[in-house]
Amino acid sequence: MQENIDDKKYIEKRKHPRIPVRINFSCEISQVNASSVYGLLQFNSRDISSGGIFLEGIKKLPEGHVLNLDFTLPIYNKPVSVKGLVLWTSNRGSGIRFLSLDMEDVDMINEFVTEHLPKQ
Repeated sequence: MQENIDDKKYIEKRKHPRIPVRINFSCEISQVNASSVYGLLQFNSRDISSGGIFLEGIKKLPEGHVLNLDFTLPIYNKPVSVKGLVLWTSNRGSGIRFLSLDMEDVDMINEFVTEHLPKQ
């Protein structure tokens, strides 16, 4: 029998708190191989933290590939441009770790995440 994962306990174990949010991301992806997606693509996030994001729908990117990402957090007007490393890929999308966020962007994402964490 498979155990159910309690989402709150799972999130608390992460290095960076993560919240569910749909944000439109633009990704510039260079061609990796003949079967990979590439070009200027649009994806939605499923969740975000100051350490990374989960992008829905990216299925053919190899682990270790670096993306150029652009996005704007809801209620903020400052665009964020960051490089992201593909850590893993599943049928649902890809887990991306941010590689080069400046401190102002880290603070903005942390503030956004903290404001939207479930109240305890």
